[in-house]
Amino acid sequence: MLSKKTKAQTVAIVLTALVLTACASTAKPSVTPIKTVEKPVMPPVPAALLDMPLRPEPPESGEPQELLRHAVRFGNYVQKLEVQNQSWRDWVSGQLKVDSSEVTP
Repeated sequence: MLSKKTKAQTVAIVLTALVLTACASTAKPSVTPIKTVEKPVMPPVPAALLDMPLRPEPPESGEPQELLRHAVRFGNYVQKLEVQNQSWRDWVSGQLKVDSSEVTP
């Protein structure tokens, strides 16, 4: 019976012989040109899409006038978010074009 060391050496010799035989019997490499595929490039993001609108602070009191003012400010904030969200969707679908002056480095 062969020891583990002898078995490992035998396997190494056989594998080496197979590799050397394969390298010697392989034909010349193909002359077929290799086609490279360009990696897609993300279009630049307009700077306006990166500007997050500030969420208004909650009213300090529960008075009706304060609540109404806050509702107006919060409505403007939500409207800005909706416009920005639509702009992101337009940009992703390729409909929003980027002006070169807006590109951030």
